[in-house]
Amino acid sequence: MFRPALLLLTSVAIAYGGNAALEAEAKPLSREQLAVLLGNVDSSLMAWSKVTGADSFIYIGHAKSPLSGIVYIYLGGYPAFAPDPSLPKVDRQLGMYPAKWQKRVLPDGSMQFAMVTSLHSDYWKAFVVVEAKGQLDFDRLIEEIGKYPLFNKMPQPVGAP
Repeated sequence: MFRPALLLLTSVAIAYGGNAALEAEAKPLSREQLAVLLGNVDSSLMAWSKVTGADSFIYIGHAKSPLSGIVYIYLGGYPAFAPDPSLPKVDRQLGMYPAKWQKRVLPDGSMQFAMVTSLHSDYWKAFVVVEAKGQLDFDRLIEEIGKYPLFNKMPQPVGAP
């Protein structure tokens, strides 16, 4: 399967709880990549890996004990996410971005929260999915990733103005 199609399909799978193909493709971040993602934030709460596509990235963060959960961050122009009006919404800031998270209960009783936001660009969007055992873990995970430069600093301009 072509890599862009795989990333698009896995972004759909993330939204609906199926991520085995994505996990198999993910590569652990190098120190340099980790520094770019985290900035000055201590990485002790999460272990990160990444899938790189032709025009997008997906970061996968596994929470470390005592926290539990997984964070998926799709960065690209075509996130496969459509809000479901029948699902409850949770208002929680993600760094400097106001966010309305769609909440879904998974078959094992854990919770999945999903949202999309524009990263001050006509193209770049972040599709973020957090899977957590409960509300407290969700709150701690988004507090953690909200500190990352991706979500708390204006992006650097790309190309000539």
